[in-house]
Amino acid sequence: MKDIYQHRPLLFSIAYDILGEVQEAEDIVQDVLEIWFTKQPEVQFPKAYLSRSVVNKCIDRLRALKKEREVYKGPWLPVPIVSEISADDRQSGDPLPYALLTMLEKLNPVERAAFILRHAFDFPYSEISEMCNVPEENARQIVHRAQEKLQKPRTRYEASMEERQRLLNAFLDACARQDVTALKEILHKDVVMYSDGGGKVNAAVVPVHGPDKIINFLANVLRDSLHKFELKTVLVNGSAGALLIHKATGQTDTICTLETDGQRITGLYFVRNPEKISL
Repeated sequence: MKDIYQHRPLLFSIAYDILGEVQEAEDIVQDVLEIWFTKQPEVQFPKAYLSRSVVNKCIDRLRALKKEREVYKGPWLPVPIVSEISADDRQSGDPLPYALLTMLEKLNPVERAAFILRHAFDFPYSEISEMCNVPEENARQIVHRAQEKLQKPRTRYEASMEERQRLLNAFLDACARQDVTALKEILHKDVVMYSDGGGKVNAAVVPVHGPDKIINFLANVLRDSLHKFELKTVLVNGSAGALLIHKATGQTDTICTLETDGQRITGLYFVRNPEKISL
């Protein structure tokens, strides 16, 4: 038998995309693998068996997590996966783009699992039905319903890395210079900013909509503090991102990334909850 651990990267990617949390995903994958080695089940296709086990556990766990997120202080954002800018380009099986991962919070656990299995991993509906314990026709309906809840497959996710990096650099530079004119030029009229402090550090307790409100919020936050940080460009879930690092301590204060239509910034995401920043 081939080394069963060869499937671990896929299993983790599935679990992370469903849960939006790194440690929870790692725990479930480890649990599934430990059960495998304890029981040594006689199955013809270990990859399918393990994937189904991970999906089932993730659906159950996400039901509990959603209840916790309902009472979370402020917007709940997924735990980002940060890597060096020199990392390889995004490949199949990598975590979903951060903006899409955030949007998936609109879905119930089964819808989220089915949507991810279909659109992120290209599983056929026959396998999705087995993994989610629903008839195949229901699996098709669930994926379609999930697509409707997400409104539309946003083409802006296809913006190139260069476009994303250019806009991120322009945004950070404009913030550093407190250049209101430059910020208004790069922020879409429908831009939304999400800031996740988890009640542990200062953050906006509701999403901030529109360029003017976002600029005012950032001006108040950055006016007396930006000089205390240094910026490090990184990848966040395989896309353009940056870290704000305390110069005095070397500790990461904020992880930021964005969404864009290729021309302007349509979404800003700031993760500040210390429990979600483990680098």
